[in-house]
Amino acid sequence: MDGAELAVSDEGAGEPVLFVHGGLIADSFAPVAGELGPGYRLVRHHRRGYAGSAGRPGPVSVGRDAADCLGVLDALGIERAHLVGWSHGGAVVLEAATRAPGRVLDVAVLEPALLQVPGAAGLGEVLAPLFARRAAGDAAGAAADFQAAVWGPDWAARLEQRIPGGVAQLYKDAALIFDSDLPALRAWSFEPKRAAVLDRPVLSVAGTASMPIVADVRERLRILLPQTREVLLVGADHAFAVTRPGQVAAALTAFWARGPGWW
Repeated sequence: MDGAELAVSDEGAGEPVLFVHGGLIADSFAPVAGELGPGYRLVRHHRRGYAGSAGRPGPVSVGRDAADCLGVLDALGIERAHLVGWSHGGAVVLEAATRAPGRVLDVAVLEPALLQVPGAAGLGEVLAPLFARRAAGDAAGAAADFQAAVWGPDWAARLEQRIPGGVAQLYKDAALIFDSDLPALRAWSFEPKRAAVLDRPVLSVAGTASMPIVADVRERLRILLPQTREVLLVGADHAFAVTRPGQVAAALTAFWARGPGWW
């Protein structure tokens, strides 16, 4: 894939599921994968630069990440898959699904990072001093501040409880969210013409205690993708993909089954 070497986990047998992680936490979907029962082929990869993956230098974009997702499916011989993305990964799976809707069974997004919404201005105020800290050479400190802003001051303990070694890996990958992920998200937009291509079922999962921007993102999804069905996790913040894996797994399996009440 354009010279990149991506670390891929491919476990189980059955309906293929491709997970795409968000910023900073390369193994964010490991807890959810551990909660899913048999009957699924669970594929997780590290995006370029994260953990075990290496990428060629060059322009970073959500589109390139989406192309990598489709490349992973190609490499594994998977024709169609359920796509699941959290935060930055949510933007990536939306992009992948609009590029190749025929490869997609359905799409599940966990608070996808859509920055072309009104609440992005408030997020920008939070991020400005963190970019300054990164520019001063303290990527790890900036990443810790970012985690505290979206997960709370106990972020490290919460992460380590679910993903042992996750904090150390986060610090190793700290620069990526400032140098790659956030610039890529700022340059990407999910517009009506692009959204109209996506005719697959969509699940949106969000926490009621997440940052204010999430409410704008949820509304944007409802407008652009009227086929979206929503699950709200009461009291959950943006960390829920890691800290509430059982609830996320239950929402996904119900969505994939699509019994009475879903469609």
